[in-house]
Amino acid sequence: MTQALAHGHIHLLIKPSDALLHLSNAYSADQRQAQQIPVLLDASYYHGTYYSYFGLSPQLIMLPFRLITGKYIGTDVVWLIFDIFLQIATLRFYLSAVKRWFSGIGFLPCFFGAAAMLFGSGVLVLAVGINFYGLTQVSALCFLFWGFCMLFDAYCGKSRTALCLTLSGLFFGMVILSRPNIVVFMLASVFLLVPLLKKAPSKKLRIKWTLGFCIPFIAVMAFQLLYNLVRYGSPLQFGNDYQLTSYDIKYNQISNLARFFAISWHYLFQQISWDLTFPFVHINRVDLNVSSGFYYNSGMAGLINYPVYFILIFWATLHARLRKTVKGHFLTALLLLSGLLLCFDALKAGVDNRYLTDLMPMLMFVSLLLWFELLHRSSIKGTRRFEEKLFYLCCSVTIALQVLGNFPTNISPAFYNDRVASFHFLSQTFMFWR
Repeated sequence: MTQALAHGHIHLLIKPSDALLHLSNAYSADQRQAQQIPVLLDASYYHGTYYSYFGLSPQLIMLPFRLITGKYIGTDVVWLIFDIFLQIATLRFYLSAVKRWFSGIGFLPCFFGAAAMLFGSGVLVLAVGINFYGLTQVSALCFLFWGFCMLFDAYCGKSRTALCLTLSGLFFGMVILSRPNIVVFMLASVFLLVPLLKKAPSKKLRIKWTLGFCIPFIAVMAFQLLYNLVRYGSPLQFGNDYQLTSYDIKYNQISNLARFFAISWHYLFQQISWDLTFPFVHINRVDLNVSSGFYYNSGMAGLINYPVYFILIFWATLHARLRKTVKGHFLTALLLLSGLLLCFDALKAGVDNRYLTDLMPMLMFVSLLLWFELLHRSSIKGTRRFEEKLFYLCCSVTIALQVLGNFPTNISPAFYNDRVASFHFLSQTFMFWR
């Protein structure tokens, strides 16, 4: 895409085979393979032209670098830049929320929560699983959390409220330029914006803050809709319906509910496997063959493997006393929007550990704050010592499983193949008893 934009085009410069035009369904892998027609996979094909259906946000780094230096910057470098800023944003958002709502929680619980946020929330998957497909995902999560950081700064009454709201709206807009489905989390911002606007000293200032937030978001969204219109003839068409993949994308529709429950099961309850082969914890491959010729063979480890998320089971009980507070409304909105996004990914995307990472950082944020609410209540009842130890244990197990389960050998077979002797030695070290 960088090459195309550098030459002034919004379509890819690779010319599709003319034979694609004569197929009754160019998106059917069976038809293409039967006639041995070469195609550019994981691109969108529309009216005889290839387009990239991936978000434009990485081009903020890649295109200027190309225009200034005449060279192309590596995907791994851009990935690393976004991932570093993502980890800073997740930690900053978490610490801001703890300081605002649980200032008396204590250093140790806060520290364990921060470690879980960084190493147990799925962000690690993005850090070690560098690939082209996830570049827009890491950029989307980066912009999402920075959007919430700026909004939370404004909500907490820090200086330059107007600037924070403008940056927040801009960052939320950039999520649309990255991975549009993740922007659904922005709806939770209403529960921070409304109390903030009510506290505005004057009507004039309230209007200024509202416009400061909305204008940059609407401007970026309008650009994306125009970009869609020029490419696909519809402002709401992002190119997903015109993908060329290893299966027929026409079956990948929300109306296809046949596979929904099977896929949801994997998102929630797919178990990881254990053995004595380093790193001992492995993400299982999911062979899911369902109706309409839809097929997946991807790795997945469901949320049930990570104990920190167990607190969500007791959400209704904890929410009973939170429902009339900003904190309660905000956390409830994030949790419900996570469920909505899970349903969307299950129906439109399928089974892949990478898709689960759309949800896990925000679910981790919600889970940690619910844990702190439990610790706060147990302090009043005098039973905090047990709940606090349970919290430490859940955080530690979650971090260990995330680190081991997402070790590079589980993410990239090539990483293992280049180091067979080393990993064989590590495995044998723990199998000496045999």
